[in-house]
Amino acid sequence: PARIDCRASLSKDDELSRAVVEERLRAGSNYAALAQIQALPVDQADVAILRADILRRLQRPEAASWYRALLGSCKAAQAEQGLGLLAAQAGDYLSAITRLQAAAKAAPADARIRNDLGYLYLHVGQDSGAEFELRTASELAGNDRTPQVNLLLLALLRGDNSAWQAGRQSLVPDARERTDLSRQCQHLLRLRSVYRERRTPPEAMHCLTNPQL
Repeated sequence: PARIDCRASLSKDDELSRAVVEERLRAGSNYAALAQIQALPVDQADVAILRADILRRLQRPEAASWYRALLGSCKAAQAEQGLGLLAAQAGDYLSAITRLQAAAKAAPADARIRNDLGYLYLHVGQDSGAEFELRTASELAGNDRTPQVNLLLLALLRGDNSAWQAGRQSLVPDARERTDLSRQCQHLLRLRSVYRERRTPPEAMHCLTNPQL
Protein backbone atom coordinates (compact mmCIF):
# COMPACT_ATOMS: atom_id res chain seq x y z
CA PRO A 1 0.00 0.00 0.00
CA ALA A 2 1.02 3.60 -0.63
CA ARG A 3 1.74 6.07 2.13
CA ILE A 4 -1.65 7.48 3.13
CA ASP A 5 -2.20 11.21 2.69
CA CYS A 6 -5.02 12.54 4.89
CA ARG A 7 -4.71 16.03 3.43
CA ALA A 8 -5.10 15.03 -0.18
CA SER A 9 -8.44 15.87 -1.77
CA LEU A 10 -10.12 14.46 -4.83
CA SER A 11 -11.07 16.29 -7.99
CA LYS A 12 -14.74 16.65 -8.81
CA ASP A 13 -14.52 13.82 -11.32
CA ASP A 14 -12.77 11.58 -8.81
CA GLU A 15 -15.38 12.39 -6.16
CA LEU A 16 -18.09 11.29 -8.59
CA SER A 17 -16.15 8.12 -9.33
CA ARG A 18 -15.75 7.40 -5.62
CA ALA A 19 -19.50 7.86 -5.14
CA VAL A 20 -20.13 5.32 -7.91
CA VAL A 21 -17.72 2.87 -6.22
CA GLU A 22 -19.59 3.27 -2.92
CA GLU A 23 -22.91 2.68 -4.69
CA ARG A 24 -21.56 -0.49 -6.29
CA LEU A 25 -20.35 -1.65 -2.89
CA ARG A 26 -23.78 -1.05 -1.33
CA ALA A 27 -25.33 -3.03 -4.19
CA GLY A 28 -22.96 -5.94 -3.55
CA SER A 29 -21.08 -5.48 -6.84
CA ASN A 30 -17.72 -5.93 -5.15
CA TYR A 31 -15.72 -6.94 -8.19
CA ALA A 32 -17.03 -4.00 -10.20
CA ALA A 33 -16.23 -1.69 -7.28
CA LEU A 34 -12.66 -3.01 -7.12
CA ALA A 35 -12.22 -2.53 -10.86
CA GLN A 36 -13.50 1.03 -10.74
CA ILE A 37 -11.46 2.10 -7.72
CA GLN A 38 -8.23 1.30 -9.57
CA ALA A 39 -8.57 4.63 -11.40
CA LEU A 40 -8.58 6.66 -8.15
CA PRO A 41 -5.50 7.95 -6.27
CA VAL A 42 -4.15 5.12 -4.12
CA ASP A 43 -2.80 7.39 -1.37
CA GLN A 44 -5.95 9.42 -0.69
CA ALA A 45 -7.35 8.38 2.70
CA ASP A 46 -11.02 8.02 1.73
CA VAL A 47 -10.06 5.96 -1.30
CA ALA A 48 -7.64 3.81 0.70
CA ILE A 49 -10.21 2.82 3.34
CA LEU A 50 -12.78 2.14 0.63
CA ARG A 51 -10.29 -0.07 -1.19
CA ALA A 52 -9.56 -1.97 2.04
CA ASP A 53 -13.29 -2.53 2.62
CA ILE A 54 -13.75 -3.87 -0.90
CA LEU A 55 -10.79 -6.22 -0.53
CA ARG A 56 -12.18 -7.45 2.81
CA ARG A 57 -15.54 -8.23 1.26
CA LEU A 58 -13.78 -10.15 -1.48
CA GLN A 59 -11.76 -11.99 1.20
CA ARG A 60 -8.52 -10.89 -0.42
CA PRO A 61 -5.45 -11.26 1.84
CA GLU A 62 -4.12 -7.79 0.99
CA ALA A 63 -7.05 -6.19 2.83
CA ALA A 64 -5.19 -6.48 6.14
CA SER A 65 -2.16 -4.64 4.73
CA TRP A 66 -4.32 -1.75 3.59
CA TYR A 67 -6.00 -1.51 6.99
CA ARG A 68 -2.65 -1.61 8.78
CA ALA A 69 -1.36 1.16 6.52
CA LEU A 70 -4.25 3.31 7.76
CA LEU A 71 -3.53 2.79 11.47
CA GLY A 72 -2.30 6.04 12.98
CA SER A 73 -3.92 8.05 10.19
CA CYS A 74 -7.15 10.05 10.06
CA LYS A 75 -8.89 6.74 9.23
CA ALA A 76 -7.47 4.85 12.22
CA ALA A 77 -10.91 4.09 13.70
CA GLN A 78 -12.17 2.63 10.43
CA ALA A 79 -8.92 0.68 10.05
CA GLU A 80 -9.38 -0.87 13.52
CA GLN A 81 -12.95 -1.69 12.57
CA GLY A 82 -11.80 -3.37 9.36
CA LEU A 83 -9.15 -5.41 11.13
CA GLY A 84 -11.76 -6.44 13.68
CA LEU A 85 -14.13 -7.59 10.96
CA LEU A 86 -11.29 -9.56 9.36
CA ALA A 87 -10.67 -11.25 12.70
CA ALA A 88 -14.38 -12.05 12.97
CA GLN A 89 -14.33 -13.56 9.47
CA ALA A 90 -11.55 -15.84 10.72
CA GLY A 91 -13.63 -16.81 13.78
CA ASP A 92 -11.39 -14.98 16.27
CA TYR A 93 -14.18 -13.07 18.01
CA LEU A 94 -12.19 -12.03 21.07
CA SER A 95 -9.52 -10.34 18.94
CA ALA A 96 -12.28 -8.84 16.84
CA ILE A 97 -13.90 -7.34 19.93
CA THR A 98 -10.58 -5.83 21.05
CA ARG A 99 -10.20 -4.16 17.65
CA LEU A 100 -13.77 -2.86 17.66
CA GLN A 101 -13.37 -1.53 21.19
CA ALA A 102 -10.34 0.46 19.98
CA ALA A 103 -12.35 1.69 17.00
CA ALA A 104 -15.24 2.80 19.23
CA LYS A 105 -12.83 4.64 21.51
CA ALA A 106 -11.37 6.49 18.51
CA ALA A 107 -14.77 7.27 16.94
CA PRO A 108 -17.40 7.02 19.70
CA ALA A 109 -20.23 8.52 17.62
CA ASP A 110 -19.81 6.19 14.62
CA ALA A 111 -23.02 4.16 14.49
CA ARG A 112 -21.59 1.41 12.29
CA ILE A 113 -18.67 0.80 14.63
CA ARG A 114 -20.94 0.68 17.69
CA ASN A 115 -23.31 -1.68 15.88
CA ASP A 116 -20.49 -3.99 14.81
CA LEU A 117 -19.14 -4.06 18.37
CA GLY A 118 -22.58 -4.86 19.77
CA TYR A 119 -23.08 -7.61 17.21
CA LEU A 120 -19.73 -9.15 18.13
CA TYR A 121 -20.69 -9.11 21.80
CA LEU A 122 -23.68 -11.27 20.83
CA HIS A 123 -21.26 -13.90 19.53
CA VAL A 124 -19.62 -14.38 22.92
CA GLY A 125 -22.68 -14.02 25.14
CA GLN A 126 -21.89 -10.55 26.50
CA ASP A 127 -25.51 -9.46 26.31
CA SER A 128 -25.33 -6.39 28.56
CA GLY A 129 -22.46 -4.98 26.51
CA ALA A 130 -24.32 -5.84 23.33
CA GLU A 131 -27.45 -4.04 24.49
CA PHE A 132 -25.53 -0.89 25.41
CA GLU A 133 -23.70 -0.74 22.08
CA LEU A 134 -26.74 -1.56 19.98
CA ARG A 135 -28.96 0.98 21.73
CA THR A 136 -26.25 3.59 21.27
CA ALA A 137 -25.90 2.65 17.61
CA SER A 138 -29.67 2.77 17.15
CA GLU A 139 -29.87 6.35 18.40
CA LEU A 140 -26.91 7.39 16.27
CA ALA A 141 -27.91 5.54 13.11
CA GLY A 142 -30.77 7.66 11.82
CA ASN A 143 -32.65 5.70 9.15
CA ASP A 144 -30.40 2.63 9.31
CA ARG A 145 -32.48 -0.26 10.71
CA THR A 146 -29.51 -2.55 11.35
CA PRO A 147 -28.98 -1.81 15.07
CA GLN A 148 -32.72 -2.20 15.75
CA VAL A 149 -32.78 -5.54 13.93
CA ASN A 150 -29.81 -6.65 16.05
CA LEU A 151 -31.70 -5.61 19.19
CA LEU A 152 -34.49 -7.93 18.06
CA LEU A 153 -31.87 -10.65 17.70
CA LEU A 154 -30.76 -9.96 21.26
CA ALA A 155 -34.34 -10.32 22.46
CA LEU A 156 -34.57 -13.72 20.77
CA LEU A 157 -31.27 -14.86 22.25
CA ARG A 158 -32.40 -13.84 25.72
CA GLY A 159 -35.83 -15.36 25.27
CA ASP A 160 -37.25 -11.95 26.18
CA ASN A 161 -40.72 -12.16 24.67
CA SER A 162 -41.73 -8.71 25.95
CA ALA A 163 -38.75 -7.03 24.27
CA TRP A 164 -39.31 -9.10 21.12
CA GLN A 165 -42.98 -8.12 20.84
CA ALA A 166 -42.26 -4.44 21.50
CA GLY A 167 -39.41 -4.40 18.98
CA ARG A 168 -41.40 -6.28 16.37
CA GLN A 169 -44.31 -3.83 16.63
CA SER A 170 -42.08 -0.77 16.28
CA LEU A 171 -39.75 -2.13 13.59
CA VAL A 172 -42.18 -4.41 11.69
CA PRO A 173 -39.52 -6.77 10.27
CA ASP A 174 -40.35 -8.15 6.84
CA ALA A 175 -40.32 -11.85 5.95
CA ARG A 176 -36.67 -11.82 4.87
CA GLU A 177 -35.58 -10.13 8.10
CA ARG A 178 -37.57 -12.60 10.21
CA THR A 179 -36.03 -15.57 8.41
CA ASP A 180 -32.56 -14.09 8.82
CA LEU A 181 -33.18 -13.42 12.52
CA SER A 182 -34.18 -17.04 13.08
CA ARG A 183 -31.11 -18.32 11.23
CA GLN A 184 -28.73 -16.00 13.09
CA CYS A 185 -30.28 -16.84 16.45
CA GLN A 186 -29.78 -20.56 15.95
CA HIS A 187 -26.20 -20.04 14.79
CA LEU A 188 -25.31 -17.74 17.69
CA LEU A 189 -26.83 -20.01 20.33
CA ARG A 190 -24.55 -22.80 19.16
CA LEU A 191 -21.55 -20.48 19.06
CA ARG A 192 -22.13 -18.74 22.41
CA SER A 193 -21.84 -21.99 24.38
CA VAL A 194 -18.14 -22.09 23.50
CA TYR A 195 -17.59 -18.84 25.41
CA ARG A 196 -19.54 -19.86 28.52
CA GLU A 197 -18.27 -21.85 31.49
CA ARG A 198 -21.22 -24.19 31.03
CA ARG A 199 -23.13 -24.92 27.87
CA THR A 200 -26.41 -23.09 27.32
CA PRO A 201 -29.19 -25.12 28.96
CA PRO A 202 -31.88 -26.40 26.59
CA GLU A 203 -34.59 -24.35 28.25
CA ALA A 204 -32.68 -21.15 27.43
CA MET A 205 -32.48 -21.93 23.73
CA HIS A 206 -35.62 -20.00 22.94
CA CYS A 207 -35.13 -19.34 19.24
CA LEU A 208 -34.60 -23.05 18.62
CA THR A 209 -38.04 -23.87 19.97
CA ASN A 210 -40.71 -21.32 19.08
CA PRO A 211 -39.67 -17.68 18.86
CA GLN A 212 -43.06 -16.77 17.34
CA LEU A 213 -41.37 -15.12 14.38
